[in-house]
Amino acid sequence: MGTQQIMFTLLDIDSYIDVCASDLLPHSFPKTCTYIVNADPLTVGGSQWLTVNFRPKFYSPYYFDSYSIVPLLHDILAFKRRKGTNWDHNGRQLHGLTRDVCGKY
Repeated sequence: MGTQQIMFTLLDIDSYIDVCASDLLPHSFPKTCTYIVNADPLTVGGSQWLTVNFRPKFYSPYYFDSYSIVPLLHDILAFKRRKGTNWDHNGRQLHGLTRDVCGKY
């Protein structure tokens, strides 16, 4: 699934803000928001979509990776630090590391 498809699909989601490359994550953002993030920097082209969702202050920010891998990329970790250190993430892997079905999730 490409950037334009994702943007069109999420237009009706109130918390949806943007689709961006990992190196273009914003430095400031609303208290409640959702970003779809490509795991690669803009210059590389893209390998996998991730989701970062910030909810009201009584909930931890949520990170979704269909491989169920905690955030390891420098840009995502820096983004995470700007919004707090206690994050939740999905604990269930939706597909294997050798499968090419990332766009489904």
